[in-house]
Amino acid sequence: MVACRMLLLLPLVVSPAGCGSPPTSPARPRVVTAPPPSAAVPSPDPCAIASKQRARVAGLLEQGRLDRAVRVIRRADALCPAGQPESAAALSAATAELDAGKEDGAKLIEAGLAAKRQGRHGEAQRLFDRGLARLAKAAGASPVLEFPDGLTQPVSHLAWSDNEIALTQGQLTTVVDASTLRPRSRRASKVEQESQSASTLDGTRLATVDGNTVRVTSASTGKELSKLVLPKDDYLGLLAFSLDGSKLAIGARAAIHVWDVVKGREVGKVSREGDRFLCQFSSVAFSPDGRKLVTVEEEKHGGSATAPCWAVAGVWELSTRTRVARFQADFATNVVSVAFSPDGSKVVSASQGDASFHADELTVNVWDASTGKELDAIRRHSLPLDSVSVFPQGTGLALSASDTGGCAEHKVFLWSAARGISELHGRGPVEFSADGSKLQLRRCSLAAPDGLALVETATGRELARLMGDWHVFSPVDESVLTWSAALEPGKSPRGVMLTRKADKAHLATFRLVSGSKAAYATTPDGYAELMGEGARKVAVCRVGQLSFPVEVCEERFVVPGLLARILAGDAGYAEP
Repeated sequence: MVACRMLLLLPLVVSPAGCGSPPTSPARPRVVTAPPPSAAVPSPDPCAIASKQRARVAGLLEQGRLDRAVRVIRRADALCPAGQPESAAALSAATAELDAGKEDGAKLIEAGLAAKRQGRHGEAQRLFDRGLARLAKAAGASPVLEFPDGLTQPVSHLAWSDNEIALTQGQLTTVVDASTLRPRSRRASKVEQESQSASTLDGTRLATVDGNTVRVTSASTGKELSKLVLPKDDYLGLLAFSLDGSKLAIGARAAIHVWDVVKGREVGKVSREGDRFLCQFSSVAFSPDGRKLVTVEEEKHGGSATAPCWAVAGVWELSTRTRVARFQADFATNVVSVAFSPDGSKVVSASQGDASFHADELTVNVWDASTGKELDAIRRHSLPLDSVSVFPQGTGLALSASDTGGCAEHKVFLWSAARGISELHGRGPVEFSADGSKLQLRRCSLAAPDGLALVETATGRELARLMGDWHVFSPVDESVLTWSAALEPGKSPRGVMLTRKADKAHLATFRLVSGSKAAYATTPDGYAELMGEGARKVAVCRVGQLSFPVEVCEERFVVPGLLARILAGDAGYAEP
């Protein structure tokens, strides 16, 4: 009887058995039929199309869009070879400007970015196109718009010099701009961070461990310069030289000892001896002036002696032996590596999730060394998705994702070409009413009973909540397109791949950006749509090993309304 009363609130709900009326059969997917035959429409004249394309060239050149002007002319010439003389001069001039000269491509792009900041957009675009052409020629690689997959491997080593930070992940070292945390270059290398040895920055001295004895030797002659002895069984293998090579930090379980390597005596120490919540020190680095240490300290999470160990970072003043700042990416991540900025005012840390909880959360953070305040971060930016549904008539998507895995923390993101991205509490799979004005999702909370919620699509207002696993709406029409949560080949983390049902062709990939109401869509041929400022922050323009802000490649690869055009069956988004 209760179930029957519920149906009074929800006239669209499928009636459960035993309520006095037969169950409603799910509506069959709508079948798209071919239109009736009609009179043949004459094909457009290729030379007429080419003439319209050539008419665009003057405006493109005035806007500094050299690359697009060349592509438009070449397409027009391919359509109507007879008209080539009409645009030969413009093609020759634009091609010569792109290909000739020995100017440094990176400097041209930097000049273009400066011009854009000053509002000289045409000049900026001309400089971008010229710079990309120079770099592509030198690197033997075409420019691409890239969305780095965040940090897919733990960061084993950090180094901060001048205005760059080097991140080593396995055999890949990425150099990022220290002020923007955008990638500048990548190279394959193998930086081994051995716990039992350390060398000075200039490579003249080497520290090694033998039992509880640390020996400092000349790297060139092997001659022993000093020998440092720690209490037996207290050493864990942490070694770090100061910038000038005069001091060596040696890590014990509950303390960091600082030694003068020339005189062979201890000159400083930071300690958490007797702290029952400390597990151990696991990393250490000197400030540039040698007066501070930044450490990674594994401690009992939550102040409980029985809790698992979590790693946090701390900045210590050697003169007072006190910790002046403490920081951690979030409660579910372990700090694994730390380094000071060249001026000592900031600290960079690398973090990863615990093996049993958030193991795939990888972060590089920049902190204020005095206060512990977070200033910036690189995070794994694409949320894992567990379901996806398509709006009726294919005008948008509903995606279910979660940062934590808990039901109460699940979110459903709605994307539509008309309204952009909105967010609802709950989890999928989502089903829509026939007109798309209402949707069904699952909710769980302490404030209300768990169950299926009927929600107004436009406002997110909950209209009613049902108990049980009833299906409210018929399946989404899949007669033209099908969406599935899947891994794009060779890519990580998960996104949503759009495939054509008829031939399973991969049309696009859609991903959410964590921490913001933003997303991006990409196509296999390199085009993209950026939805929100968060998407612009994760996109980079890459040529070979060099990376630049997204605006450098934007004119070439970013297509406004790309996803809506693909949903509508428009395959002409790549036209020049």
